[in-house]
Amino acid sequence: MEEFIRATLVVALSICLCRAPAVAGLPDGAFPVGKPDLVEHRSSQEIVPGVRVYTVDRGGESPPSPWLVTAGIARNRVERQQRVHCLHDAGLNARFERYLVPGGSKPTLYIEVVGGRFRDEQKAKAAAVSPAGCDLKARAYAASPLYGAASWRFYVAEISPSVFEGHLYSSRGREAIYSRQTTSAIAQHERALLAINGGFFVMRSSDGVVGASAGISVVNGKIESGPTSRRSYLLLRDSSPVSASIASPPSRPITLRWSDESQTVVKGVNRRAGSARGCGVGDQPPAREPAQDETCAVQDDLVAVTGDVGFQSNPTAAVTFILHPDGKVDLSPAGDKNEVLLVATGRMVGTLSDKVAAALRARLDLSYAALTEYLPTDNIYAVNGAPTLLRNGAPVHDEAYEGWATVSVSRDRANFVHHWVTLRNPRTAAGVSADGTIWFVVADGHENAVDKSRSDNESAGLSIEELRSVVRHLGARDAINLDGGGSSTLVINGKLASHPSDASGEREVGDAVVLTR
Repeated sequence: MEEFIRATLVVALSICLCRAPAVAGLPDGAFPVGKPDLVEHRSSQEIVPGVRVYTVDRGGESPPSPWLVTAGIARNRVERQQRVHCLHDAGLNARFERYLVPGGSKPTLYIEVVGGRFRDEQKAKAAAVSPAGCDLKARAYAASPLYGAASWRFYVAEISPSVFEGHLYSSRGREAIYSRQTTSAIAQHERALLAINGGFFVMRSSDGVVGASAGISVVNGKIESGPTSRRSYLLLRDSSPVSASIASPPSRPITLRWSDESQTVVKGVNRRAGSARGCGVGDQPPAREPAQDETCAVQDDLVAVTGDVGFQSNPTAAVTFILHPDGKVDLSPAGDKNEVLLVATGRMVGTLSDKVAAALRARLDLSYAALTEYLPTDNIYAVNGAPTLLRNGAPVHDEAYEGWATVSVSRDRANFVHHWVTLRNPRTAAGVSADGTIWFVVADGHENAVDKSRSDNESAGLSIEELRSVVRHLGARDAINLDGGGSSTLVINGKLASHPSDASGEREVGDAVVLTR
């Protein structure tokens, strides 16, 4: 089975250029979220011909969600006993909620140990007094997909390429490649009709260059950030008509091609040498395997930093070479905007030093063509994401393979997977139907899965499995999850249309997908 999955992931990508019919609208049936008998209200607005946004309110008449106290994941008998004692020490009776391991090769159950039932968040927090080593947290019942009577609000943007006469692409807003901005600011910069947040990115300097994509980024055919192994991504073509696809992982690496016909693999583009956010690069495990929201050390690293990136990546253990426009390579600590820095660590320092000593020249192709056989590459944009939701109309359950480790790893990691994948959170997704119709979904949510939740009667958000069901219900053939949580944002005609979940307001993100005239 695993061999089949891997073979499927490397199938050559294709972009559907067929013309879709006029905007068709949402399916008649209710969305498969929560109990089937929930009341569902829909409204819509046409942004321009060929682009319509629907607002779906489901279960809005449901009473406010009660609250509980969670002691977290327990994967074996010892951990169950420990978690039960934690709740007992807080004066609460323990009970077990059972879930399936996400993305596992076979259905496997795990449990979350919870206790109590409270009317509101404050009472639950007061009860979540953590004995040493317990880390009890308050959580809304509505954050669990086991709770079917929650309330939801999500937004669906439908783009019909045969009617829409504008542009579709990704943008970071400002001139420098890496600079975090809100989706609203990016939309304003681009004068966008519609904008949604894009892919995963670096949020802290301890994990790399703040604002850098944690995965592939291609802007107008130029690679601005390298790909992550095993991960598909959203591919956009800003042509006439516009089109989108969920592309398979690249079929070949980025390389330096030397004048003696040898090649050297470039492991990263525009990131800090020696480490990679999201991992999925390098020659040795675990760095070569993707790991969501983790930063992996990359041994014997070689990173290309372009002159327009807005930073110089030169950690203490690295040596910097310059690739000049004429192909000459020499040792230098800095370059100008027309030159590319080649930042090397470990054995790659010796490799490049030998090439320089031999007076070899090099060519570096950072066009999208370097990663795939697909041509032409002009007007191509790529946005990282994961997990894959649908492929050829069928659900895909590759969460573990794409970087959300199973609950068999450390308990901290198991809790992360549970909160991020299994429980409900704000989400953003992109999908494409067989006829070329493009769908974007943004779900409001307030991260009730963790202690910073703010409301017990707002949109609960969606689990990854619920998000998968939503895009499939829309008729998408292929679909992918984009960045979520506090990043999930929808902007229409310059105005914030969704309700971002961060208590501080709209989050600054790495990039956004925009539609313009």
